[in-house]
Amino acid sequence: VLHFDVGSIVVGGAVLDRRTQFRPGETMRIQCGLCPPHEALWIECNLHDSENRVVDTNGIFMGCDQLRALFYYNLGVCRAPGVYSLVLRIAGEEIMRRPVTVLPRSSWLAN
Repeated sequence: VLHFDVGSIVVGGAVLDRRTQFRPGETMRIQCGLCPPHEALWIECNLHDSENRVVDTNGIFMGCDQLRALFYYNLGVCRAPGVYSLVLRIAGEEIMRRPVTVLPRSSWLAN
């Protein structure tokens, strides 16, 4: 894995605003880049809560010719605030994780 980036803006296939804090209603965009050459792979980017329970799953098949995977998570206004983890799994094995924080709704309304 070359990179595992989290942000909210993707331009030209790259995450521009890497960050770890999000507000309710925003969409997280997660990009994973792979080193060539690689075999065809099943890649997952799962959202876990602070107790490591899977909250949501997202997966994609990547062919041998693909080098980047892009995942989207819409944080609805009902998503509980707190610390979460984005867990990257390849072929069922955890490769890495990134912490993200969903801010309380009051912070969202104040801005």
